[in-house]
Amino acid sequence: MRLKNPLLVSYWIKTPDPRGPLGFGVTAYSPEGAFMCIEQAGYSVDPSACTLQEVRDFDALDDRYVRANSGPLIFRGVWYPRQILGTL
Repeated sequence: MRLKNPLLVSYWIKTPDPRGPLGFGVTAYSPEGAFMCIEQAGYSVDPSACTLQEVRDFDALDDRYVRANSGPLIFRGVWYPRQILGTL
């Protein structure tokens, strides 16, 4: 049984906005797709002002709050803040 589409990549995206969430956890096919998922979730971000890193080890994320309150990373969509996720 395959759990995650091998073409999907999980990203952690931080914005400079102190009023926004701690960051965005997104699984997508590309960085551009990750920002599209964020916008589809109702958030407005400027990709040029964000830092983006690939999540290779979920347990390595800095904030325990994020790890405890995230949705699953195996589906395309925003997993932090937790959202209703799309399809593989």
